[in-house]
Amino acid sequence: GRLAAAPAPSERARRGAGSGGGGDALEMAATLDQGGQGFAGFAKSNFQNGASGTEVGEQFFYRVDAPVTIARRTSAMLPIISTDLSGERVSIFTPGEGRNPMRGLRFENDSGLPLLPGPISVYDAGAYAGDAQIAHTPGGAERLLAYALDSQVEIDSEQNYASEVMSFALSATTTYALNNIDEKRERTVLIEHPRMGGDWEYIGDVKPVERTDRYDRFEVTVKAGEDAELVLRQQRIDRTTTALTAADLQDLLIYAARGKASDEVVDAVRKAGQFQAQINTLEQRLNELRRDV
Repeated sequence: GRLAAAPAPSERARRGAGSGGGGDALEMAATLDQGGQGFAGFAKSNFQNGASGTEVGEQFFYRVDAPVTIARRTSAMLPIISTDLSGERVSIFTPGEGRNPMRGLRFENDSGLPLLPGPISVYDAGAYAGDAQIAHTPGGAERLLAYALDSQVEIDSEQNYASEVMSFALSATTTYALNNIDEKRERTVLIEHPRMGGDWEYIGDVKPVERTDRYDRFEVTVKAGEDAELVLRQQRIDRTTTALTAADLQDLLIYAARGKASDEVVDAVRKAGQFQAQINTLEQRLNELRRDV
C-alpha cells in the first residue's frame, strides 16, 4: 500500500523563504485506496515536490525551489512534499480505553526526506476519515498513527493470576476476544498489552511483534464478520522461604495430592512435626518445673 504526504508551508514559506528549522508544524494528508489494505497517494502529475531538503548540523530545513509571489494579506498552500510512502491499514487496541480499537496507519518514511511534527488529515476512498498527530519522523523510520475510532471491531479482555506455591511460579493469563462486525473487510489489529515489571516472560509460541517502553504489541488478523481470540500466558519465577515447622500438614497433603509436593517433602514435614511436638512437650514440662521452683 501507499501513503502520500503533502505538508503545509510554515509562515516563512508563505513569505517565499525556506521553511523548517525544526519547529514548524506541518499539515499532511494521506489517502486510503478502496482495496482495503493500502494507501493511495496524490497523483504526482498534479503535485510535484516543491522543495528540497538540506541538513545543517543537527537540524533539517526545507528550501522552496521556485520563487513564490503572494499578494498582501493572502496565503498559499505549497506542496513541499508530494510522494508515496509504504504503509498498511491497522486497528490499534489499548486496554483500558474502551471496547473499540482505533483505526490506524503503520507506515515507513521512505521518501528520503524527514517529516516534521504536526497534524495529519486522513482520507479513506476520497472521504475525510480523521486526524492524527505525527512525531518527528526521520528517513527510514516507522510510525504508528491512530486517527479514528473503529466501531466495527469490539474487544473484551480478561486477566487471571494464579500462584503455584510449591513450584515457586506466579502465572498470569490474559485473553482478548475480538469480534469483527464488518462483513466486507478483515482487520489487522495491533493489541497494546501493558508491559509488566520484573522478570515476566511469555509462555508458548505467541510473541510480541513490537515492544515499546509501556506496551508489547501483538498482531491479530480478524476475518470479515468473524471472531478471533488472543491468549497471552506469562510467568514469573519467585523465591519463597517457608519454615517446615510452621507448615500445615493438612495443606501440604493437599498440595501432594495435586502433584505440587513430593512424598519425600510430605514425610520430612511429618517427621519435623513429630519432633516439634516433642519439643513442645519438653518446653511445657520445663515451664512447670520453673513454676515449682
